[in-house]
Amino acid sequence: MMNFIPQIYSDELLYSVLARYKGMCGMVSRRAFLKDVYGESKMLTLYWPQSQPRQMT
Repeated sequence: MMNFIPQIYSDELLYSVLARYKGMCGMVSRRAFLKDVYGESKMLTLYWPQSQPRQMT
């Protein structure tokens, strides 16, 4: 659970807000950050669909 939310600037992306939050909290672990923000440490990737076989070339 997020304890605080950094100030959000008018032209800022959500990615930037979350990156600043991670830095302010001093989190090094990606897994700890995901658990804090989303409530679980495992997330699906957008770059490689999980249902596709790895043998594709």
